[in-house]
Amino acid sequence: MSRVKARIMEFPFEVVESMYAFRANDVVGKISPRPLMLLHPANDSVTPTEQSIDLFRHAGQPTDLHLVAGVDHFVLAEGNTLVVTLLRNWLDKYFPVSPHSR
Repeated sequence: MSRVKARIMEFPFEVVESMYAFRANDVVGKISPRPLMLLHPANDSVTPTEQSIDLFRHAGQPTDLHLVAGVDHFVLAEGNTLVVTLLRNWLDKYFPVSPHSR
């Protein structure tokens, strides 16, 4: 049986302080007119789903909010085909790749 060593990440106090002071709702509206995709588990065990809903309310357009059932916090690591399809379709819509650049 292999053992995995746990690593503790250390941050300077200033970094932690700035993380607590940051308010995404105050800046999310500045992303517009660039597109924004909010992809969140419907029942996230780490970050409350309401945070993405609130971000959506404060965001400019175009903004897409997808609440996905059946996945947890690390939605992209779970290999969920719905999540991959949502992301791929969103990227194709806003950042299309010409056939010549492939």
